[in-house]
Amino acid sequence: MQEAIDDYNQALRVVPGNSLAYKSLGIVYFPRGDYAQAKVYFQKAVELDPQEEESRFYLGTCYLKLGEPRQAAAQFRAARETDSTYLEAYAAEARAWEAAGEKAEAARVRALIPKQ
Repeated sequence: MQEAIDDYNQALRVVPGNSLAYKSLGIVYFPRGDYAQAKVYFQKAVELDPQEEESRFYLGTCYLKLGEPRQAAAQFRAARETDSTYLEAYAAEARAWEAAGEKAEAARVRALIPKQ
């Protein structure tokens, strides 16, 4: 893991605006359960490439794990607005709204899920 972290940090020294390197660093920390650190990297990846829905989904999941369901819902919404076929983002947004105590909003989002 440390070698991967070192490699991505080296990539950022060479190309400071490399959103993929930030996303990759987030992916390194995410499975370790270090959601606070992963969130920092995913936030930067999203800042650099707002249309990259996978970074937004990861960021939303970090927010959810850190007890910030409204911020999570906003990221999941942005992911599904970028790709209307991203069914997991709809479901995740609904779960985030439920975690925030907003059952009506969760139901509204579920009603938007495209039929397959």
